Amino acid sequence: MPKSSRSLYFVLSIQYDNRVRLKIFAILVLSFLFLIVPKRALADENFDISIFSLYQIEENGNTKVSENISINNKTEFVYTPSYTITLGFDDINNLRVSNSEGSIPSVLKEVKEGRSIEISFTKRVVGLGNVNNFTVSFDTKNVAVKKGSIWEVNIPGISDASNFLSYEATLSVPQSFEVPSIVKPAVPMVKSPFTFNKNDIGKSGINILFGRSQYYMLDLLYHVDNPK
Repeated sequence: MPKSSRSLYFVLSIQYDNRVRLKIFAILVLSFLFLIVPKRALADENFDISIFSLYQIEENGNTKVSENISINNKTEFVYTPSYTITLGFDDINNLRVSNSEGSIPSVLKEVKEGRSIEISFTKRVVGLGNVNNFTVSFDTKNVAVKKGSIWEVNIPGISDASNFLSYEATLSVPQSFEVPSIVKPAVPMVKSPFTFNKNDIGKSGINILFGRSQYYMLDLLYHVDNPK
């Protein structure tokens, strides 16, 4: 089975609430001038990010993807004005980003890795313990590909699983797919829907083959020599 090269990348932009008193803001600015902190560490320090992904494959191979994302504030004055998801897909349709109040502005761009979804939040979620909940959904034909009588399904890997407090993906397939014949890496799979955690997925993702046999049509050309 070919190794999947598709991955998910998440970029979190960070800003401080303008309502913070000037004195406190100045102290924070000076602190960051003298202390360079990696982006991942900064995100871990200020936010807990949890993601639940649902991949629903239809009979024709189209996959409906839904990402339920929660960003929990771990500080009082830091918030997220934007969020970017980079996907190793070249086919994304019917993109929608929303929360309980309605649609959220987003831009779909072509990038080196595939496609990126840039999300700009219209409302600040500020305050310790407050959570920014939103959903990203789209259709793609890059998850499930039929090759003869076999369906090959690829759940993309995560660029850095340590960025997330939790990451869980659920895969739902049609009954016609039957049971998986090969799973890489080896993860117990009994009956759809199948659930994976961030350790199962890792950087390489999950590769699954559905189908018990493969059939080939061959044209054989041969020469018969009978000298007698």
